[in-house]
Amino acid sequence: MAVSGEYHTFEILPKAQVEQLRAEEPESYGAYMAFLAVEALRQRDEIRDGRKEAKLHPLTREFGVLHKIAMDEELEALEARLQTFTMRATDPNAVVLIFSDADHFKTEINGRYGQRVGDEAIKELARAHVEAVRGHDDLVSCDGGDEFLIALLLREDGISPEEVAELVIERDHQNCQAIGAERKAKGGLPYDLTNTYGVAVWRPGDGISILDAKEEANLRMIANKPDSGRR
Repeated sequence: MAVSGEYHTFEILPKAQVEQLRAEEPESYGAYMAFLAVEALRQRDEIRDGRKEAKLHPLTREFGVLHKIAMDEELEALEARLQTFTMRATDPNAVVLIFSDADHFKTEINGRYGQRVGDEAIKELARAHVEAVRGHDDLVSCDGGDEFLIALLLREDGISPEEVAELVIERDHQNCQAIGAERKAKGGLPYDLTNTYGVAVWRPGDGISILDAKEEANLRMIANKPDSGRR
């Protein structure tokens, strides 16, 4: 330990030295114990931040987008909480699941311009999706390539989950158009961003799991996409 004026520089001490410090330098001992408390909080926060970082999709982490496994874990945890505990008045009682898949992505973007441009397009999609759900209690994940899942946690109080989904999809469509126009105005590549969507609603007590509802949204998205536009 080094002491300089009123500032203390500490390192983690062996137990015997701590006991000696307590006996011989009570004030320094108190400062050391305060240091340990702050250090414990710092390490806890580092662990939490590390766990949060590990849940993010590598390509779209700047937008807070989860990867597929992390999203599935979050949804299962939400399902367990809503089905196990007594619901409070503010708890969500419906989860809207919106699956999106970019149209002609492999042929018109990746195939024509290459993977680097395709990666930038995926970032643009992530930005559009995240901005579309701003103001909602939501989760967004990249389920692989150009496929994304939006999960909206709702408390049904007038507007139906299906109506909320329609509003979010319309906002997402507008975002994609605006981002494309912004890119083109700056001299960027002239590809367009459009998506096909599938929607499912899960409620506690529905008799199916939330991951089954997610798959239902995925199947509806596939059914809504013309065969020629699947990729």
